[in-house]
Amino acid sequence: MNRKNNLRDCRLKKGLTLKQLAQRTGYEYSYLVRLEKGLCKGTPNTWVKLARELQIPTNDLFKEKIAEYYISAK
Repeated sequence: MNRKNNLRDCRLKKGLTLKQLAQRTGYEYSYLVRLEKGLCKGTPNTWVKLARELQIPTNDLFKEKIAEYYISAK
C-alpha cells in the first residue's frame, strides 16, 4: 500500500507508539492506524492536531522524502 503521508515516520522519530499518540490526542487507535496506512484521509483539523502533538510543521506530515525521491528517480 502506498502511504500518502509521513505520520508513521514522524511518530517513530518522536519515540511514540500509536497507543501513546491516541492517548495524547484523544483519537481512537484504530483511526490512527487507518490514517497511517492511508486508508482514510483525515480532516485538516486532525492533521494540525497530530502535527502539534508531534511538535512538527503540519507540512512535514506530507512531504516526500528526499532520499526516496532520488532513489526512485534513478
